Amino acid sequence: MSVAADLKILYHLAFAPVRGQTHAARLDSFYRGQAARYDAFRRRLLPDRGELVRLLDLPEGGVWVDMGGGTGANLEFAADRLTGLSRA
Repeated sequence: MSVAADLKILYHLAFAPVRGQTHAARLDSFYRGQAARYDAFRRRLLPDRGELVRLLDLPEGGVWVDMGGGTGANLEFAADRLTGLSRA
């Protein structure tokens, strides 16, 4: 990924105006300019996130709550240790 692509994502995260009359429209407005490259950008920004999630103690019968889960990448890192997985 190029520096220009990273700068575009950072611009959309920090400066791009968010427009829309509904919550869904505002979310779409916020993420539209960064969605295509968001996961790759986050992997480089947080290179050890997968390892961190894999090190979490996930107790038997526990509940996984990923607040602000975004694209669900954290869930993918732990998916092999989760049973009865239901994706919304």
